[in-house]
Amino acid sequence: MIALIHTIEALTTYLKTINTNKHEPLHIGEAMGCWLYFTTLTEEIPAVETSLHTTTDKTLLELAHESKLLALTQRR
Repeated sequence: MIALIHTIEALTTYLKTINTNKHEPLHIGEAMGCWLYFTTLTEEIPAVETSLHTTTDKTLLELAHESKLLALTQRR
């Protein structure tokens, strides 16, 4: 019975946070992860472009092109 009460309390707390438009500031670890991901994407694009210009393998060219497009869309 106690587990059910805790589950209901957790559910109501979660639903209350969904209904508000209030956004908590990012934790420093979350912000650092976002910057790290952005930096990695920014560095990946020239590396993929280099591989596009230096290979003749069709499969590798397709994968590199898809990787570049994905990086460009996620960097925005």
